Amino acid sequence: LKPKEPVQFITIIPRGPTGGMTVYRPEEDKESYASRGEMFADIVVGLGGRIAEKLIMDDISTGASGDIQSATRTARAMVTVYGFSDRLGPISFA
Repeated sequence: LKPKEPVQFITIIPRGPTGGMTVYRPEEDKESYASRGEMFADIVVGLGGRIAEKLIMDDISTGASGDIQSATRTARAMVTVYGFSDRLGPISFA
């Protein structure tokens, strides 16, 4: 599982309102369509900071709140807008 774009920059040093961040560089211009696998990979990558906190510090903080919100928004859209749920099928609840 890998992100859609290569990682350009990662920091754990606070930058503005964030405690750290990952910046991606697109490999090429592409259409605005995302596949189910790409969206799932975005969720996995986005939650990496929370997992790292738990594994390394054996605790969690509020630092990943934006990542959790983004992952939740993506997962909800996958099910309710794009019909990516195997269980519910190709139904839009939007």
